[in-house]
Amino acid sequence: MKSKISLWQMGNELNFIVILAFLIFASINLFSNGMFMDGTIYAAVSNNLANGEGTLFSPKFTETLYPYFVEHPPLAFWLQGLFFYLFGDHFLVERFYCLITILAGAYLLIQIWRSIGMDLKTAFIPLFVWLFSRDVAWGFANNMLENTMTVFILWSFLYLAKYYFDQQKIGRLLLAGLFLSMACATKGFVALYLWSVPFFAMLFLKEKFISAIWQSMMLILSTVLPLLLLFLLSPEAADFMNAYFEKQVVGSLENIQTVDSRFFILGAFLQNLIVPILIIAIWLFVRKKFNAVFKVDRESRKRAAFFICIALSGVIPIMISMKQRDFYIFSVYPFVGLAIGTLLASFWNTEMNAKRIRNVQLILSVLFIASIITASNLRLRDKHELSLIDWMAKEYPEKQMLGIAKTYESEWSLHAYFMRFNGTSLKSEISEVDLILVPADIDPPQTFSSEPIYQNDKYAVYQKMAG
Repeated sequence: MKSKISLWQMGNELNFIVILAFLIFASINLFSNGMFMDGTIYAAVSNNLANGEGTLFSPKFTETLYPYFVEHPPLAFWLQGLFFYLFGDHFLVERFYCLITILAGAYLLIQIWRSIGMDLKTAFIPLFVWLFSRDVAWGFANNMLENTMTVFILWSFLYLAKYYFDQQKIGRLLLAGLFLSMACATKGFVALYLWSVPFFAMLFLKEKFISAIWQSMMLILSTVLPLLLLFLLSPEAADFMNAYFEKQVVGSLENIQTVDSRFFILGAFLQNLIVPILIIAIWLFVRKKFNAVFKVDRESRKRAAFFICIALSGVIPIMISMKQRDFYIFSVYPFVGLAIGTLLASFWNTEMNAKRIRNVQLILSVLFIASIITASNLRLRDKHELSLIDWMAKEYPEKQMLGIAKTYESEWSLHAYFMRFNGTSLKSEISEVDLILVPADIDPPQTFSSEPIYQNDKYAVYQKMAG
């Protein structure tokens, strides 16, 4: 006789399978050495905080590049700095921090699913849509600030879901605002799109206009007041926020352009959803071939519209600026998952064989462990930079200043790798340095020896001549 499992067990089992499948998919990039420039910079700033270099509201990148790092709010740096403080500065520390954000986000999304009155057995649907949206794995693997922001966004929305779908207790609105302020302290104003939730609740969840106004006021106040209190109590925090606002917010609106069209972010939003939507469409087609009936009631359609509108409220405001990157909107994909899951939940009635599903889990668990071991010994990117820094850390373990050719002044990834793994700052003014880094095919300045003390196919390091 086949062994069946309860709906509760099946939900947990399927969620575990989706998460494991995602982690295997992401693990090669997540656990291998080498990282996208932005993520390496964030890890370097966090590691500096753990080592007493800089403070929460005066974070530091290097001695020569952004010694006062106001490019982003500091909460994620402080949180990741705790990991470095507790576990050291091995390159896997920031990777496990990213893993924690994945697992925390998945847990919160499952709790949101339950809070809106859905069965645990179908929670794998929003999980799947979120985790397998294009580039989400890339974002988690590269230590993006959006990882931490997404956790706080979901934490905030969990209390909003409890408020609108369970009991309307004011404490839930206040907690939602508090966690939203943390999201804002992680990535800035892009986190504030959850302020739109009361408006969409009025449109789709039968909230009265006066109630929606009151709820909006409570949500906004509980988001803003913790930040205002912080600025009042800490002049350093206020100075930091002013510097951040002038440089990043005003500056990005007036001076920075990374795309040719304001509609870039909408295209990125749709493209990132192609894979999960295509897989779901194939599943629906196969089910239809077996005479399955696909019907969605009016209430489910309204809920789906509610979640889609929340997602779009996190996308459309990005169009104000011409500074756009597709990873700016990573936090909206869980809401797309909730929308699609709401539409498809009633269509999932498949019984699962307990032994078979646990065998799948076992296989995926073994593959995940193997992928961590394999990936941690791989270098899939920036091999020349990492080899150079390995040598530097071995021969010159103490923090120092390294001279560089002027061509490397804007090589941000080079600055990031040296600071993250060697604590070394780079400067093009070479009169006071003992070592200089130049391209391998270029001769050093005359004050340095003619023979390199280190060389690979891309870089060469020369030592200053005595006297």
